[in-house]
Amino acid sequence: MKKRILPILLTVAMLTGCGSQNMTIIDQNGKSIPISSTGKNTYTFKLPTEEDITFGWNNPFYDVSENDWFYLAVRFCNENGFISGATEYTFNPHAEASRAMIIAILWRLEGSPQAEPNSFTDVSPDAYYADAVSWGVEEGIISGYSKDTFAPNEKVTREQMASILYRYASYHGWDISADQNLDRFTDAEKASGYAEDALCWATSHGIINGMENNRLDPRGNATRAQVASILRSFCLNIML
Repeated sequence: MKKRILPILLTVAMLTGCGSQNMTIIDQNGKSIPISSTGKNTYTFKLPTEEDITFGWNNPFYDVSENDWFYLAVRFCNENGFISGATEYTFNPHAEASRAMIIAILWRLEGSPQAEPNSFTDVSPDAYYADAVSWGVEEGIISGYSKDTFAPNEKVTREQMASILYRYASYHGWDISADQNLDRFTDAEKASGYAEDALCWATSHGIINGMENNRLDPRGNATRAQVASILRSFCLNIML
């Protein structure tokens, strides 16, 4: 089976004289999928989420099973080449993610663009994330810890993750509106001031969700499983 690659938006051409009123696309639950005309006798429609699609995935990770809450997220990120395993056969879902890992993911998502070399003393030119850091700083998606350091191995918090994705969405001109505040979370007061807008946006769009006891845990370090889940939600809710 072919892997499912983003974006999950298909364009189909109809024979002359046909139109979307003559075509119906039904998901596995019997519901119609909306079809939009793009002109010139072509139409687009968005595929349902991967729960509804029977693409095969040969799961290489023995520490990720179908019963895990993060299974679909890990599958999504692995199939699309966003996050690789910690080793050939492990994903290490509960390990904490680093700043370097996050910007490298977005850099790959962007198509690995070129950027002027960075001058951070703690970013080796041959590090896997060197080009990603250069691009991220150049485009204002992430910043250094100081003029001379980036702190690539520093753990990334949930609110930092929200802020980075918020700036990435703004960079592309995608929706950064928010229709909810953080009052519904029991630990909303722990959110840093700089991250409030990003967290309101992320929680409004279902990119970041609450944890046990309705906590947001904004300053908690994001695990690899959480990063995969957040990234999947971002792709499905914002990019598409």
